[in-house]
Amino acid sequence: MDFDREIVDALPTIAWRARPGGENEFLNQRWHDYTGLPLAEGLGSGWKNAYDCIKVFSETDQTEDLKAFDMPTLIVHGDDDQIVPIGASALAAHQSWARSVTSALSSTATTTM
Repeated sequence: MDFDREIVDALPTIAWRARPGGENEFLNQRWHDYTGLPLAEGLGSGWKNAYDCIKVFSETDQTEDLKAFDMPTLIVHGDDDQIVPIGASALAAHQSWARSVTSALSSTATTTM
């Protein structure tokens, strides 16, 4: 291991170096420890691809796709997501699901009586 890498790996933070296009060309050990990804998966992707992915995800309306779910589905979402806040995603999905279940139960109750 070279001396520069030892210094950067000793930093108490995630460190990387990227090319102008955003591709990673260096990732320190803390980056690997944090992400759990091997070197081959971290190099090349870079911040630009991560940003583009987040941008597309946040601008895509999944409502119609979610309506196609016809079986019980576990939705897990933490309350500290800074990209897709829980109030705008998981809680809204839960409220929509609860309304659909209530509606389905109401229609079943009226048809069986």
